[in-house]
Amino acid sequence: MRVWRRLAAGEHGGTGGFKLVFAGRPGWMTDDIMASLSEEMIFRRDVIHVASPSDVELDTLYANAAFTVYPSHYEGFGLIESFAHGKPAITSSAGALPEAAAGLAPCIDPIDEDGWVAEIGRWISDPAHAAEKSRRIRAEFSWPSWSDAATRILMIAREP
Repeated sequence: MRVWRRLAAGEHGGTGGFKLVFAGRPGWMTDDIMASLSEEMIFRRDVIHVASPSDVELDTLYANAAFTVYPSHYEGFGLIESFAHGKPAITSSAGALPEAAAGLAPCIDPIDEDGWVAEIGRWISDPAHAAEKSRRIRAEFSWPSWSDAATRILMIAREP
């Protein structure tokens, strides 16, 4: 939210008319965020919260997204989901996210607010950059089948 507030104030070229979309139910430690969404004019204007999107709604959100951001400290399935939809992402360097990103997304320390402002600002102001990232994801990312995933897990478990 602090990053979006800074972009909306004009840093790194501003928001360029982009909307920030949060998809998912409020969860642990989100009370302050949810309050800001309804209290601050900038968030009421520029941020959309879709609390419980259906699969069809989620597919529509991904189809219309320019890119995704995952500044997470722990969670990361959305990154893989973004790639599966052919969408480029900016993600956190925390936990297993750099491994999951597999070189297909820039990984930024989740507390490096300046880094997030700069990178998101770059992607907003240079649509060709995000488009190139999207082309690379469609060319290089593959969602493993359940059988492939199970085989990999068993191989790792059998290693000495």
